[in-house]
Amino acid sequence: MSGNPVVYDCDPGPDDAVNIFLASGLPQFRNANVVTSFGCGSVTDSSQNAVGFLDALKYPDIPVIHGASEPMQRHPLRGEDLPRFFGSNGFNDISLSGAAVPEGDPTKRLHDLLRAGNVEYFLTGPCTNLAKLILQDPEYAKSQISRLYIMGGALRGTGNEGPKDSEGKQWAEFNFYLDAISANVVLSSGIPISLVTWDTAQKFAVPKSTIDSLTPKSEAASVLVDTMKAFFSIYKNDKHQEATAEPSFILSDAITHMDSLQVGLTSREPVSVRVIEGGQDVGRLVEDSEGGHTVDYVTLREPERAISYLVEQLER
Repeated sequence: MSGNPVVYDCDPGPDDAVNIFLASGLPQFRNANVVTSFGCGSVTDSSQNAVGFLDALKYPDIPVIHGASEPMQRHPLRGEDLPRFFGSNGFNDISLSGAAVPEGDPTKRLHDLLRAGNVEYFLTGPCTNLAKLILQDPEYAKSQISRLYIMGGALRGTGNEGPKDSEGKQWAEFNFYLDAISANVVLSSGIPISLVTWDTAQKFAVPKSTIDSLTPKSEAASVLVDTMKAFFSIYKNDKHQEATAEPSFILSDAITHMDSLQVGLTSREPVSVRVIEGGQDVGRLVEDSEGGHTVDYVTLREPERAISYLVEQLER
């Protein structure tokens, strides 16, 4: 991550909050902005969680924009009955207090937010907010965003959402599944993209024993440890704990931060991809050398080092 302006477009979500927490120790975090979206909960939940976590982080002045409340089009399989995750409020039922976020035109506010240029953009929820801006002014978005870090899709392994096949496997990933059309708009934007997929994310699985042994030193770190511990009570034997023999919490969004640091924790490989927008495979990310969009596929090179880095930051 450079000293550029930073945008976090997210649906907090403990994994989004960990991503923000890790970035908060960098000087450029003072230039951060948060845009919320539906996803793990409603957009109202996301905004409440964002404001509350920023308060715990001692950054109450970081602006929060109340973003998209639904996908660009009605979901072809789920209609308006979209899946949710992480408890009743998207934060494993851990309540975060903070001022309400005023509603407005999120596309206009996002347009204004990018005016400074050379923006690093972290997109760890559905792609709806940015897709609307790209459709409105594609050249502006491309010229103002220096790099886009996305968590979405499952490219070289199974996913965590969508219909199950005959073997009981799912092939879509939560963020892209919620708004596949927006995902394709963003992937085809021409903005340089680092793409963290669910198959990569499963390598960053923090064991329950590690989480239980943490001794957080700050209010924000304590909030994160509490919500991760709550996860294991809410989702016993859940599919999101499959990555290791021991129950674990997969912190997919935080890999975008690690990739932005460019300190050897991740590597990038150019691939051409697209998202299936309809049918039973809606939301599935596939490689397509002819009709796809070129992105940098991110892999996590040193999972144990990444976990050690997380622990160090939570206990500092």
